[in-house]
Amino acid sequence: MTFYRHLLLLLSVIVLFVSCGSESSGNKESQNEIVLGKIEITDGWARPGMQGSSSAAYLTIVNGTESPDSLIGIFTEVAEVAELHGSYENDAGIISMKPATQPILKAGEVVRFQPGGLHIMLMELNRDLAAGDSLQLTLEFAEAGRKKVTLPVKLP
Repeated sequence: MTFYRHLLLLLSVIVLFVSCGSESSGNKESQNEIVLGKIEITDGWARPGMQGSSSAAYLTIVNGTESPDSLIGIFTEVAEVAELHGSYENDAGIISMKPATQPILKAGEVVRFQPGGLHIMLMELNRDLAAGDSLQLTLEFAEAGRKKVTLPVKLP
């Protein structure tokens, strides 16, 4: 079983490096890499939004550890509420969203938060978020503890 875990991890690394080949190696936020023994947060960005309204944040979480972990909290000073949401299609064919359960990250797993899928809703913004700005998020994991990340605000 260990061989298959290592093979899966190696394949994940290859896919991540190939997918970021056109990005600058000097931009740490846009790099995809698995650091063994760590939870890594990469490819983060947030949509613009006006004070009092909502925005959304997207990122990739890589569990480079050999143990499962789970995301148990999301914190930021730019919004009164930060929640994990998922998009879904209802019976009438309308795309909507609702709060999602906190994901369990298997060892070596890569979870992408992206438009149309799992994402972080930032509700009741405390200030305007314009393209070119940045914001800080703190993600709390059951095992790895808190991880801070700075996300650029940009148009999709």
